[in-house]
Amino acid sequence: MMTRTFEEMCAERDPLYAEMKPIGAFSEALSSDQYAELLHHADAEIAHNRELAYRDAVLLILAVRTLRNQGEPHYTEAK
Repeated sequence: MMTRTFEEMCAERDPLYAEMKPIGAFSEALSSDQYAELLHHADAEIAHNRELAYRDAVLLILAVRTLRNQGEPHYTEAK
């Protein structure tokens, strides 16, 4: 039975991990893909926020119109 300490396992893993990391053009391709994915998510979030802002504006107009129809003095048109 072989028992190994955490330090021994890390000493073995670190050189292997360093050798397996992408380098050069492959590394640049991975980072550009990640950047493109990040931009895609940012664009999707902006579009979602734009939809929410439009929905809120429409709901505000409907709420004001409803209050005007109820005859609330604060929302009736000035004469």
